[in-house]
Amino acid sequence: MRINLETAKAEQKSPMRVARGSHGICCIGFMIYVCSGKKSDQNLISSFERYDVLEDKWEMLQECQHASVRSLLIPFEKKFIYKVGGVNISSKITDSVVTIRLLSFSGEIQHFQKRVDGYRNFFEYHHRAAQ
Repeated sequence: MRINLETAKAEQKSPMRVARGSHGICCIGFMIYVCSGKKSDQNLISSFERYDVLEDKWEMLQECQHASVRSLLIPFEKKFIYKVGGVNISSKITDSVVTIRLLSFSGEIQHFQKRVDGYRNFFEYHHRAAQ
């Protein structure tokens, strides 16, 4: 749902393909990216979706590498999304950073298979991965 500021009325929008809470979320242009989270039955999920604000349409992308809740998604240069931290399936806080490269706006993504544990290693790894 959203509030139309001109009419002050609520407008229904397309629902996510997989309903979830405690997910990571970020915005790049007119696209909203949602990763992981938990379903209403409290099970963690690793699905990755994108919402096109202009088309009012959700699209499933590839699965995230690691299911988690309360992770932070950070967009960078309209080419990368960094999934930082969160709580994993074992209820442990993780300090890992997973890099997701957006290959195009067609829905293709690439996960860097290496997970970077520890925030100190993140910046060094990012500079190598971005080259």
